[in-house]
Amino acid sequence: MKISKRDRRVLIIGGLGCAVLLLIIYGILPFFESRSEMEAKLEREQRRLEQSLQILQSESYYRTQTIELEETLERYRTQLLDAEDSTRARVQLQAIVRELAEESGVTISRSNPMQEQKVGEYAEIILQVNLEGGVQELTDFLYAISTHPKFLKIGQFRINVSRSRKPVRMQPQMRVSGFIRLSEA
Repeated sequence: MKISKRDRRVLIIGGLGCAVLLLIIYGILPFFESRSEMEAKLEREQRRLEQSLQILQSESYYRTQTIELEETLERYRTQLLDAEDSTRARVQLQAIVRELAEESGVTISRSNPMQEQKVGEYAEIILQVNLEGGVQELTDFLYAISTHPKFLKIGQFRINVSRSRKPVRMQPQMRVSGFIRLSEA
């Protein structure tokens, strides 16, 4: 069987077309697909590297922040009462309050230690005091407490006024608190 020239041309052109089509489908298209996958993978890796670089660059910032916070915490810890247990802390708080009252000209008519309150790793040592004195002396006493090197807190502040006497007599009552760090034992 003989193939005519025209059929031979059609077969050659068709065969070349199929070969080109197969080359495109199996050679060029996978190359472009793998290239786009590779570009996407490279972009993801680049973003991860940029994030890692940012983390490394911010490490020194966070290390500095941590050091500053630790220094601040140490400064605040120096404002705690010096005692290591609540009994000694009560005695220290009473001594501080008596000393400040004497310096301010206020008289402590009554002093009651209260039950300590736990606040996280700290304990609040509470002392309820009844005072006698004038407005200026009381103001001086409150100022002395607020400026004391140890952190002292005033809570439940009340003033009872006796008007039946001349001059008017004030009887302030308040709770003064100091803090200690609880031992980790």
